[in-house]
Amino acid sequence: MPASEIKNNAQLILGVQQIVVGEAMLLGQRLGLEPAILAGVINSSTGGCWASSVNNPVPSSLADKSPPCEEDYEGGFATALMLKDMGLAKDIAKQKGSPIPLGEAAEELYGRVIKEQPDLARKDFSSVYRYLEKKRM
Repeated sequence: MPASEIKNNAQLILGVQQIVVGEAMLLGQRLGLEPAILAGVINSSTGGCWASSVNNPVPSSLADKSPPCEEDYEGGFATALMLKDMGLAKDIAKQKGSPIPLGEAAEELYGRVIKEQPDLARKDFSSVYRYLEKKRM
């Protein structure tokens, strides 16, 4: 397997994880939980992952770290690049006949983020949280 395909597998996982971490953090806050307490619970349980413990999308959620959200989502890995990588993963999956329904949903969401809030295209992909924050069901 070429290194680029291995990288795309990792990006596929990370792209999906970052969205669900944003969703869980937003829901927890709307339930009245403080971001730092919520992140602590997530990170010490089965929900713990890099997207939550290092790149948490909510300001003030990681007292001992400085994820891009602490700098208005500057730095990090651009949302437009994550959208590109999600598209590459989808193309590879299609070529190999491997279903990736969550990956396809994540690609669609990153596309909507950029279409509806173009300023987030150059921000870290964890800024998907900012997009979700403005949405209501």
